[in-house]
Amino acid sequence: MLPRYRWIAASLIALAAAGCETTTPPGKSGGTEQLRASMTPALRSAGVPDFCIEQLSLSTLAQVKGITGKRARSSMEALQRRQQIRAAASKDCGAF
Repeated sequence: MLPRYRWIAASLIALAAAGCETTTPPGKSGGTEQLRASMTPALRSAGVPDFCIEQLSLSTLAQVKGITGKRARSSMEALQRRQQIRAAASKDCGAF
């Protein structure tokens, strides 16, 4: 019975390894791309165009993450957050 369990374990390891293939484009950082993907909805809702989202640096994405990490308690705070996100993005992309 022991060989059967080894075969099952080997199969599970092979499946796990197959799921770990990278989809990061050449010349791009996987961590940056994951952060970009997670921040894209917030950036889009703030009115940042897609061409600009693709150009954002890691530091700008981290700044946006910090801005979105706080809950807005009023509509004024939500508007300020949107303006902060747009201002951060405009540093990398210029006016849009």
